[in-house]
Amino acid sequence: MKTFISALGKGTDWHACVTDLLAEAGEIPASANLGFLYVTAALSADLKNILRYLRSHTAITHWVGTTGTGICHQGEEIYDLPAITALITSFPEDSFQLIELNDEAPDAYLQQQHLDASKCYFGVVHGYPYREAEYILDVLGQTLPNSFLVGGLTSSDGYYAQIADQVTEVAMSGVLFAEGLSVATGLSQGCSPIGNAHLITGCDKNILTSLDHISALDVFKQDIGDQLSRNLEYISGTIFTALPITGSDRNDYLVRNIVGIDLDNKMLAISEMVEPGQSILFCKRDRESAQEDMQRMLAQLKKRCKSPIKGALYFSCLGRGRHLFGEHSEELQLIQASLGSIPLVGFFANGEISHNRLYGYTGVLTLFF
Repeated sequence: MKTFISALGKGTDWHACVTDLLAEAGEIPASANLGFLYVTAALSADLKNILRYLRSHTAITHWVGTTGTGICHQGEEIYDLPAITALITSFPEDSFQLIELNDEAPDAYLQQQHLDASKCYFGVVHGYPYREAEYILDVLGQTLPNSFLVGGLTSSDGYYAQIADQVTEVAMSGVLFAEGLSVATGLSQGCSPIGNAHLITGCDKNILTSLDHISALDVFKQDIGDQLSRNLEYISGTIFTALPITGSDRNDYLVRNIVGIDLDNKMLAISEMVEPGQSILFCKRDRESAQEDMQRMLAQLKKRCKSPIKGALYFSCLGRGRHLFGEHSEELQLIQASLGSIPLVGFFANGEISHNRLYGYTGVLTLFF
């Protein structure tokens, strides 16, 4: 694998940004054939122009990426202004394949793209936020049982476009790599558990009626404490539910929002369908616990680095970044302080993907060696 090149372009419009990007990238090797490209929401409507310009001014044939409310470049987070970031590299042409999937019959779309499941080892995917992302990830997991997928759902102010050799608005797209790629990934949670896990003993679709045979709201109030229980209107954005992942090699869980509280019937509505017998717990979002878990993830990844890091992708929740760590790129600074000034790009997502699962309020870091 060749050296990775990362670059950032800023300006008043898309043309100024892409010109700045290529100037910072410098001389691009003729062997470069794959680029990961992320743009801020201010440029989402200009993706076709950006992609056309990059194709005409480089020899890079394959591009994947999407739009984010914020983007990442090395130790910097960029929001609210036109900006582009790219990670450019080269792989053997027969070692990767781009995909596009619709939410209707995604397995049929996979068959049409003539994938060899045995060769699909690792993938980077981007999804449309209001489609059946979890269903598609499940189909991908069954169709490509040896694959490990990372990525995120597009975040924007209205135009949810992706890039997979062309600008598209399909349910999910990205690139799959064959075995032999040297890569390591890590997941950092942004929410920490409150109390112990509970058994769902009563529910209707996404509505919790009882936990541990006690009304769901009573259990919830007991876990969050008296002060928050008396001020339930303030829990939004602070308190969440978490669904533990069975068989995980660490205490892993999927964070989901609380979307409704029925005081009269003592029920909770969450943003996930559940069934009796599942485990659930409550969790809180705060800067201190998020920093601690980020440092844990980075320390574990450093131990796995047996050779120099050549490049990296980072996908973080749009509720993290400046909304959780601070206004001065503190989240990206943590990565840079631990791993050095490696070529890194990424974006702030509407949902993060790791190990073929859709997470929330997490950061997913991928390292290439």
